[in-house]
Parts: sequence; C-alpha cells; structure tokens
Amino acid sequence: MNSGFVISLRWFCLNLDKVTQARVNDFMQIRCDLSKDIERTIFNNRKTGKGRLLSNISEVITEYKYAKPKVLNRIEYLKGLDLDSLELEVELCIEILQECENCISELMMLLIEYYPKTAVKKKEGILELYNIGFRSFGRFINRIESIETKGIAEQEAIGMKPVFKSEYAPQIFEILKDFFGKEQQAELDLLLKTGNGNSEHLIFRDSGNRLADAFKQLIEADLITQCNKKGLENWISHNFKYTQNDRIKEYKPRYLNDIISSKCDKCKKPLLNVKPNRSTGEIIITKVY
Repeated sequence: MNSGFVISLRWFCLNLDKVTQARVNDFMQIRCDLSKDIERTIFNNRKTGKGRLLSNISEVITEYKYAKPKVLNRIEYLKGLDLDSLELEVELCIEILQECENCISELMMLLIEYYPKTAVKKKEGILELYNIGFRSFGRFINRIESIETKGIAEQEAIGMKPVFKSEYAPQIFEILKDFFGKEQQAELDLLLKTGNGNSEHLIFRDSGNRLADAFKQLIEADLITQCNKKGLENWISHNFKYTQNDRIKEYKPRYLNDIISSKCDKCKKPLLNVKPNRSTGEIIITKVY
C-alpha cells in the first residue's frame, strides 16, 4: 500500500505548476507522521515494524528517483524565465526535494538504530543512493561501517549506554551544570564522560522537556554515539529526574518518547542549540539564555 507521503509526492510530480506553501507544509507534516508512526510500530512489534520500515524505504527511494529529475527540470525552467515573482515557486520545488531526502534520512536512521544487522546486509543497496546524488549518503555508510567494525553483538549490547564525544563533553557539562545542585555537579560530569551513573537520580532544576530536548539535539547531531533514541530515553529515565512546581518528578517513558523520538515537535524554550558551521562543517553548541 502506498504511503501518504508517496501519494503526495506523486501529486507534486503531476502538478508542479500548482505547488503552494500550504501543500509543502502538509507534505512536511505527512513526512513527520510517517516516521513517527513507523517507530511506534517498531516499539509495539519489531517484526511488523521492520517489514513496514523496509517497504517504505524501498518505495520512497523509488519515487525519489522518479521525482528528482522532474522537479529539477521545473526549477531550471522557472529560473530560465528570470522573473522575481517566481522565486517562491523555485524555493518550494527545492523544499519538495529536501523533504524527500529528510524522509529517506529518517527512515534509514530508524533502520540503522533498530535493525543494525539488516542495515549491514542492505549496504550495497544504500550505496545506490550515491548514484542519485543523495547528500546524506556518506553519513549512512559511516554509521554502517562503524557497526561492521564493532560487531553487531557489541553494537546491540551497548545500545542502552550513550557515549558523548569526548571533545564536546566538557562544553556540554558547562552548559548543563548550572541546572543541577553543586553537590551533584561532579556526578553529572562523570556521567557525561562515562555514561555510567549511580543509584541516585540527578535532579534537573527546570522543566523536564528542556533537558530531554538538549539530549535529543545532541544525538541527532551524532554527538552521542553507540546508542539509539530508545536507549537514550531509558538512560535518561534511569539517571535523571526534574522539577515542576517545586516538586520532583520522574521521567515517564511516554513523556520522553514524545520528545526524543518525535520528528516535528520542538521545545519552545531550549537550553542549548546544536548547529553545524556552514563553512567548516564543525558542530557548534551554544547556550540559550
């Protein structure tokens, strides 16, 4: 059965002269809903989730191969008219391709995170993405080669314990430490460096979604390794609590899942931002005041 994302993409290919911002926004929401829905299926039934994930990856890539030249031809046509009034149409066409690549990226990351053995087996198929100019190609191959190097068994065994990239851990600690009592800051530093906590939860003295969002940004920027999002959620719930209205609260699995595994929802008041430097490619972490 064709997903809503593929059906929408086919509509764009047939109606590139009727593209609007509202339709592109709907397209983005459909993409978000697709990956979230598949991840929920994986949580409920790994076998069913795997089948659904693989079929959607195959279908979206097939449609992307068909759609990309059509959209690019439309962009070249619009640019050839050299009219300022057509700039928005060009941008919308570019957004369509970007949403396609975002969709493939999200589905491929689900495959690598939840089914590493299958991802390794599909390596040759993923290589084909390079032939259609897929920009995230190198990212996926690097992740798969890392799995191959470490071994599948080891990759799955350490999935519950995040490892923060050593060159960023001190900066992450400096941003987070003021949200914890001084008596817990040394433990926080050790936790970020080793991933190992003790039986006592660290108390985050602010809204729980801010800390969860910070870790979400870090894992999506690959600054947290050797751990999938589900493992990160479990790690947070085992090591942290947060405060709300002067009460200490536990992180519930559903609460964390809705923040960290969501593709669309964003924290309205993040405590940090993680962005790549466009000129150097270096990841920049900034504290939000």
